[in-house]
Amino acid sequence: MMKKISCILLFLIFGGLLQAQETALFHGGAYGGIATSQLSGDQLSGFKKAGIYAGAFVNVHLSPKSLLQLELSFIQKGSRAVSKFSGLIYHVNLQYIEMPLFYQWRFSKRFALNAGPAAGFLLKNEGIERDAYGTFTDERPPFNRFELSVTGGLTIKIIEHFKVDIRYSQSVLPVRKHASGAVYRLNRGQYNSVLSLIFMLEY
Repeated sequence: MMKKISCILLFLIFGGLLQAQETALFHGGAYGGIATSQLSGDQLSGFKKAGIYAGAFVNVHLSPKSLLQLELSFIQKGSRAVSKFSGLIYHVNLQYIEMPLFYQWRFSKRFALNAGPAAGFLLKNEGIERDAYGTFTDERPPFNRFELSVTGGLTIKIIEHFKVDIRYSQSVLPVRKHASGAVYRLNRGQYNSVLSLIFMLEY
């Protein structure tokens, strides 16, 4: 099912890239960069887990200063901690296919703000969790296959057709329950937080 959804989304986005050649209202492109992330509730802090963030996009201009942009991304999230003395002490690797939808407002010739929701789908068998002693074998809550997050950031135009995006993303639904099963007010479980730097090429 996941493969079928991914193929449909790829078809829609790359179909949009072809459409971009036929009308000035539509544009498309590709991007790649690095995502640094952390997982709340793991007793660690800091965006220490680095991963790949890459994909393609298509957008439609609503006005000279605003647009809607649909993306299809591959992004690596999770958590990581390293001890200076004993090496790796904790690592969880989560790989997602993600579809963000952004509204972008350009407030100057070079700078724009963007924000919107993103739906993520955890790829099969990629919830790998281990520490210095190896992969965890005790019973832990599974990671949810679906993630809903909100993303916002700043877009900087470097030259024509080339931009840099600085983004922050936060899960609004827990990616899994706490190991203890505890729930307190808005803290329903563990959440992904991602800070990313992306280089975008628009056709």
